[in-house]
Amino acid sequence: MSRTKTAKLAIGAEPTVGQVNAALKRANLPLTVGHEWQDPDHEGYVACTPDGEEAGFERKRSSTSDGRLLLTLRWGGDQREHAAQLGVLFVLASECDAVILDPETGTSYGASELVRAARDLMSSLKEIEG
Repeated sequence: MSRTKTAKLAIGAEPTVGQVNAALKRANLPLTVGHEWQDPDHEGYVACTPDGEEAGFERKRSSTSDGRLLLTLRWGGDQREHAAQLGVLFVLASECDAVILDPETGTSYGASELVRAARDLMSSLKEIEG
């Protein structure tokens, strides 16, 4: 599985950090997203706290040929980073109707698949730390 995923959504549809964190809470995902998410000019590391541990992912913004916003989210290797990426992609898919893709394979991911993967990963991390 590629470490990079893209989310294609309408310009102006990107949720605020408050909306992202509220959606994560409603989904019962123990994850919060840092203030960097809010800054439309910020590219790079977005801090997150999956289950109270610091982790995050890299975010890049661009636009598509059809005038939509393309967010590229990449985790670096730590499974907490992966869980954070999956959780945020779930929010983008479920709350913003974003199309989530693996740019290397063209595989698309739905909201239910993303939230299940995020929960499974967070659960396995708890078992390892156990």
